Amino acid sequence: MTVAPSVRRARPADAEAIARINVAAWRDSYAHVLPAAYLLGLSETIGTNKWRIRLSYYAHQSATFVAELPRHGVVGYGSCGAHRSRLPHGMDGEFFELYVDPAVQGHQVGRRLLAAMADHLVKRSMHSACVWVLRDNPARWFYQHLGGRLSAEATIRFAGKPLAQVAYCWPDLASLDRLARSLGDRA
Repeated sequence: MTVAPSVRRARPADAEAIARINVAAWRDSYAHVLPAAYLLGLSETIGTNKWRIRLSYYAHQSATFVAELPRHGVVGYGSCGAHRSRLPHGMDGEFFELYVDPAVQGHQVGRRLLAAMADHLVKRSMHSACVWVLRDNPARWFYQHLGGRLSAEATIRFAGKPLAQVAYCWPDLASLDRLARSLGDRA
């Protein structure tokens, strides 16, 4: 891939692409973690409707960004906002979701989305943030690679199973803000 993805705020018209990416990424990332019946039951149609409503009526509650590539369209998305979880304490912001089409993972789409979200949080006077990720998701190392510190663990119940999740935190988002500026137009 030679062209760098562009990142922008999501619009209601992006709902279908976001739902498609969400289903594909969940099926790819969680195939060994969640029951197959649950993953097969994921619906792009239901996801599209939820995202259309979320982006139309609830956009003030969180910021959602999409990454686009020429000839591919939207290939990733992420959302962020004020810290909403109980742990870890002391964080201003939170990265709620970050998913990339499995076909383009490893091509800086996730990095650019995370950088855009960090920049968004910093511009809104949030100088620290965390992200929760399932411990068995191999993508969790992406956050560590980008300077996130393992800061908490918790068990949640999801799809009828207890699942371990971990939080990666950036006590100072300046490092991700610098990442946003350093990426420039590089792929």
